Amino acid sequence: MQSASMRSLYDCERHDLEEFCRERGVPRYRAAQLWDWLYRRRVAGWEQMGNLPMELRKELALAWRLHAVALDKTDGGAESDSTRKILVRLHDGESVESVLIPAPGRRTVCVSTQVGCRYNCAFCASGKSGFTRDLEVSEMVGQVILAAGEFQAAPRMWCIWASASRWTIMTAC
Repeated sequence: MQSASMRSLYDCERHDLEEFCRERGVPRYRAAQLWDWLYRRRVAGWEQMGNLPMELRKELALAWRLHAVALDKTDGGAESDSTRKILVRLHDGESVESVLIPAPGRRTVCVSTQVGCRYNCAFCASGKSGFTRDLEVSEMVGQVILAAGEFQAAPRMWCIWASASRWTIMTAC
């Protein structure tokens, strides 16, 4: 059984997976297979990881949550070239929004990095209820994975978050 307090597998780096396998006497290549399932194939459940032994999948399920987020709903045009918002439910019941922005030759996702906001800008709903917490790595990665599923392609990523004194924008290709 997975609890909301369990760490998500998407919080792990590749060497964490290798160490997990090493501690159990599992060949190192299994960590590479697991990484492939997470980031290339973007599986929805442990049972889909067919090339991993059942016992390893059971141990993984006892140690970690697979996903830290779930798609709650989408809002926006059904056209493949229209901007869409997706409401993302986090493992603790909180929600954030991501924005999918298609453009000729590329797909971009604007990823939330915190629940709520310290600012109360007139144009944005995030600050209306105040700041709650920063997101975990797995929750930000999860938004990108959901966006990739919605776009049917890996998107470019934009992260925007407010620090104590200024807005910070980070991009990753």
